[in-house]
Amino acid sequence: MMIWYAIPSIIVWSIFLLAFFPGEMSPDSFSHWRQVQTHEFSNWQSVVYTWLMIGLTNIWDSPASIGLVQIVTLSLVFGYGMYRLQKAGIPPLYTWMMAGLFALSPINGIFSIIIWKDILYSTFIFLLSLIAFAIFATRGKWLNSWGHLFLFGFTSLAILLLRSTGIALFILFSILLLFSYRNYLKQIAGSLAGVLVLYFIVSGPVYDYFEVKPSDPNEALGMPTQQIARIITYDGHLTEEQENYYFSIMPKEKWIELYDPYITDPIKFSGPYSAGRHVIFEDLGRYFSNWFKIVMQNPRLAVEATLKQTSLVWQINEPEDGYTNLWPGGIYRHNTYGITQEPVSVELHHRLNEWLVWTEEKLKELIWRPATYLFTVILLTFAASLKNGWRAWVVATPVLLNTLAIFAAMPAQDFRYLYSLSMVPFLLLPFSFLTFQTVDEKT
Repeated sequence: MMIWYAIPSIIVWSIFLLAFFPGEMSPDSFSHWRQVQTHEFSNWQSVVYTWLMIGLTNIWDSPASIGLVQIVTLSLVFGYGMYRLQKAGIPPLYTWMMAGLFALSPINGIFSIIIWKDILYSTFIFLLSLIAFAIFATRGKWLNSWGHLFLFGFTSLAILLLRSTGIALFILFSILLLFSYRNYLKQIAGSLAGVLVLYFIVSGPVYDYFEVKPSDPNEALGMPTQQIARIITYDGHLTEEQENYYFSIMPKEKWIELYDPYITDPIKFSGPYSAGRHVIFEDLGRYFSNWFKIVMQNPRLAVEATLKQTSLVWQINEPEDGYTNLWPGGIYRHNTYGITQEPVSVELHHRLNEWLVWTEEKLKELIWRPATYLFTVILLTFAASLKNGWRAWVVATPVLLNTLAIFAAMPAQDFRYLYSLSMVPFLLLPFSFLTFQTVDEKT
């Protein structure tokens, strides 16, 4: 049954692939593609996704091979979700209506063919939410199957390996499962231990064997960087010692010139910052001590910096001085590999592109701002919890934890970081209408 539910999405998104052949690629996509060609690996963009690309391009040497796998994977995951909902009591008429809407979503149509690790990462976040629903709907009995435990473990390991924040998400989610379903302690603890062992084997000895370079530690400093820059730019209170420290990293005029309230890239990729960042990593303790002090000295400016940098998470309307980065809009022109977009049908390409642009211009707040989905997720989960008890929140936990992680370290206003938020309402909307037996919660 899950395969039948996947077919509409496979058909519609394959049309997108033909219209935008061989897919969409940004500079981040070519960071992977360069490693595919050179086999010089870096985990800045998830080396596991790069290895997947190597395997697929050995079969079909085209970015379209990755897009095709993403199309099939997301379609099957959605199909599994509709199967679980139908099994829980949702009439087929409604699951098929959702299958049609999911397939026709402009978000899924274009995102399924973009060569970004975020697509598969979001797909597995969605799958983990579906697994949480299956556990909830069966009051934990789903965990008694070895096949189900393998699916849970594989999904969790994929999340850990596709994004660095995945390990915290998985551990916190597993702790919540342990607390919520203590009768299945053996299964949950066993899965937790097994996944972590495999993760540390892959990220340790396996990465060492393939000489994988670690991700840039500066990626974790996005929010402090924005807070520091705003405090300097708006003449916040700094002691002479603090000024000397920050201006040894980069001159004051450069902090002011390069500060953009919504993206860290102008600072972190600039020449002056690159030249002075060694000051940070020579003594991280001093960096965090100074950062904490100036935040306490300038709480209003620090909060403003945080709210602007994270506006994509919580603000439905796009800020007047902000932006929302959606899809690449083609293939990065300045790539050195001769890869260009060559639609199978130019007319089809123009039609679908016009539709996408129309949705961006007319429906941005409705479908292209993740905050809309965040509030929808919270509302629907709250409705489900009123009928089914507090454990209903377990179902939304994966996507909410991912949102929290992005909030803490958001580098830019890119929809892709929160793509999973747009998927989960297809599960939570019907879930909010279901009522399960929860006698154990009332006793």
